[in-house]
Amino acid sequence: MQVGRFEAWTAFTRGWKRFEGAWLTYLLMALAALAVSVGVSLLLNLALPAAAADVTTTADGEVVRRSSRIVSTLRLPFGAPAFTTAHNSLIGSIVSAALSALFAGAFTAFALRRARGLEVNVEMLVRYARYFLPIFLLSVAGSLAALLLGAAAPLLTVIAFLAASVAFTFTQLFIVDRDFAPVEALEASLKVVARNVWQTAKLLLIGAILGLAVALPMNLVAASLPAVAGITIGLATAALMTLVQGVVAVALACAYDDAVGISKTGDELPIGATGAATTLSSGA
Repeated sequence: MQVGRFEAWTAFTRGWKRFEGAWLTYLLMALAALAVSVGVSLLLNLALPAAAADVTTTADGEVVRRSSRIVSTLRLPFGAPAFTTAHNSLIGSIVSAALSALFAGAFTAFALRRARGLEVNVEMLVRYARYFLPIFLLSVAGSLAALLLGAAAPLLTVIAFLAASVAFTFTQLFIVDRDFAPVEALEASLKVVARNVWQTAKLLLIGAILGLAVALPMNLVAASLPAVAGITIGLATAALMTLVQGVVAVALACAYDDAVGISKTGDELPIGATGAATTLSSGA
């Protein structure tokens, strides 16, 4: 596979323009995914028995019982959790990873298609759910690696997480765009990043700065308002942060396109091809 170079700011500005025409679709996709996530969490809380009593001691010495509810975290690709509810149970963690993987293919395909100016729709959440297994396996492998490293060296875990966040930035793009297996996608992402280390880090940093520029002032405003108004500001902040994630996702897809070329965005045929499906090679 031949790997070229990309320029972070060029990819970001192009991604911003391509996202502008589809921001409402992305937001609707995120809301639909959130609704499913909340629904699954509620069903599990009703269907499964409560966890054994788990108590903890607060800073002032009071012994309190932790929540035994099963809740989940929905993560959108290329960013921090979009919608989060806290829980430490193993079942909750597995459900969170499964729900995130279920929708990751659709959000990745959204980014790839918008990078090429193609149409997108909410139905993609169903059509691209077929990428659940490889993305879920990657999530489980990453969680296990973090667990093992965390037990041995917590500081090393933080460093490893930051390094992996950069090195494997394009993994899901390879899975959806070229049907790569998880290990093959990890290797391919590493090759792209190795050729574009600073530009990849710069692009991720631009996204982080944009997120802070949105979240920080909104949170400060929310903290100074009455509860109802604060909740409204909080919901608006969540929506804006979701849109920021969408911009960064499309920008990363644009960078991926510059480096190796978008092939088929998760569809059966390469972009622009007609007729019987062809066998895709890993060449750019």
